Amino acid sequence: MTPIKAFGLRLGTVVDDLIVQSQTADPRWLHVDDAVQAIHRAVLLEEPPLMHIHPTFPVPTVGWWLFHIPGGGAYTRFPLALAGQSPFNYQPRHDLAPGPPTTVTQPPPPDAQVHDPSTDVGPRRVVVFGAGGPVAAATTAELARDHVLRLTDVRPMEEIVANYKLQKPGAPTPRLLSEPHESLVVDVTDPGQVREAVRGMDAIVNFTVVRRDPVEAFRVNTLGPYNIVKAAVATGAWRFVQTGPQQVTLTGPAGYWDDFGLSDDLPGRPGAHLYTLSKYLGHEICRIFAEEHGLQIPLLFFSEFENPTAPPEEPFGAFPFTVSWSDAAIAVRQALHAPAFPRPLEPFHITADLPHGKYVNAKAKSLLGWQPRDRLEAHWRRPDWPT
Repeated sequence: MTPIKAFGLRLGTVVDDLIVQSQTADPRWLHVDDAVQAIHRAVLLEEPPLMHIHPTFPVPTVGWWLFHIPGGGAYTRFPLALAGQSPFNYQPRHDLAPGPPTTVTQPPPPDAQVHDPSTDVGPRRVVVFGAGGPVAAATTAELARDHVLRLTDVRPMEEIVANYKLQKPGAPTPRLLSEPHESLVVDVTDPGQVREAVRGMDAIVNFTVVRRDPVEAFRVNTLGPYNIVKAAVATGAWRFVQTGPQQVTLTGPAGYWDDFGLSDDLPGRPGAHLYTLSKYLGHEICRIFAEEHGLQIPLLFFSEFENPTAPPEEPFGAFPFTVSWSDAAIAVRQALHAPAFPRPLEPFHITADLPHGKYVNAKAKSLLGWQPRDRLEAHWRRPDWPT
């Protein structure tokens, strides 16, 4: 820590009025006047007071300060975060992207549904990709009573149920559903199969994942979401719940492992890990499609899952990004039915209210209306502690 105050301003693509008036809006744009405003504020900020990005973890008043300086408009690439808080108080004055960029030249297919937000009553017909896994099993049990589900996996659900191996003690197990529900064999790397699975559905949930195979990981985790978002655009299934591993536990100088109060709006740090990197690329594909076509994609980040009634397995307690299976399923329900999000793709940390204070779930509570019920005390409280 030094007495020198250094400010880093991360600017978007700086444009002037001539470019704004003559070209299609780009979510990376930053008006030159707003760039000058940010530089002016940095020059005049002589003695910044203590700043809080989290109630418990203040930012020091000396050292290195880094601000993202986004342009104005609902579809700007990056949200206005720390730069918009006191004492910096940057506010973009030029609305450069009032709606999704209109760069799509191909007309929608004749069978595409027309999305009218004023008629939304919440999705009732939901297709689930990767329905044979434990999180999908918990979600199926949560949704089956008041939704019509189309369960899909690369193997028949009958075969999965008959030969299922429990992932860990207390984990949910998949089950077969009777009509009006249905199940299909779908390979998410096959665009034709994906489109047929999405046809007629109101919403999509994607749980597909491959973790270790270096080829199939990219085919399923990256190409799979590409096929799904293309099918969503073609058929009009505008709400698409994408899931994946959190991107904020990378160790080393490039990661956030030594930090606390980590929010879901931090840029992902997948590193060179096959699972997180292939998933990260799939998320980026979803973001681009959401911004270009007006999709609503809640991105639910998970890490570890526990059953609150199962005995603890880890000798050092629960990982600080852990949630119960049932709370994860409720988060998916809330993501399907939540009102429109501030951005086309909105990321959420789905983790229990744990005492570590390392990962923040406040946005899931405010935008999804989600409240984790299980605090998982048995997985972090010492047995000799008073209750």
